[in-house]
Amino acid sequence: MKTAVSVQPVLNRPIGLLLCIGLCLGLSGLSSAQTAASTVDTSLVIIPTRTTDAVQADIDNARKAKSEADVRRSAAQSLRDAYDPKIALAKKEIEVIDKKRDLAKKEKRDADLVTLEVEKKSAERVKDLLERQRDLRDAELDVAKGEVDLALAGETVYSLELELMKKRLEPAKSTGTGGSALSLGATQQVVRELEGRTLTAQKEMADKQETVAQRQKKLVERRLQLFESQGKLTSGK
Repeated sequence: MKTAVSVQPVLNRPIGLLLCIGLCLGLSGLSSAQTAASTVDTSLVIIPTRTTDAVQADIDNARKAKSEADVRRSAAQSLRDAYDPKIALAKKEIEVIDKKRDLAKKEKRDADLVTLEVEKKSAERVKDLLERQRDLRDAELDVAKGEVDLALAGETVYSLELELMKKRLEPAKSTGTGGSALSLGATQQVVRELEGRTLTAQKEMADKQETVAQRQKKLVERRLQLFESQGKLTSGK
């Protein structure tokens, strides 16, 4: 008994756009940010100053990455769900062969028994291959879900950073319009609060980047396992 098993192209488009955005923090928009920097003690700045346009671009990129990751997650879920009935059918075929084997053994039909043994081994290899494919789809789905979480974390980071950059501009505006020392002090407190929240969000984003990397490694391992199962099916071993 031969069962054709097709392996569809796997999904795994890494969101390199988001992963490399973090490396660009503080490297863009320096010239336009000099106004804010001129009123801030740069020795105390933990999060580098960037232009609001540069940060807004990162927010837009994060939202785009999230949308693309949602599409991959939906596609991965559909592929994953398709394997449960296939595996159930393969198990049923093995059960049918086992019943035929029992009957052939009872009736002492040795020739039929040999044939059924071969059919069972073939059916088991097909089932094993389907299970490997399902495991691969599980890994793809995990990666896609992680990419969605990472994109959302990126949007949070850059949204907080945008508020921070805007708040850093306020001392310059207040100084130019006769702002009081009290208002400047309040603004600095808000700036510090935003810095803390932004740093916390950056840490969470880095954790999610690490999670995605671990899931991608697991995905490669599942691909190797599927490759080995395909080899066994084609070689008949």
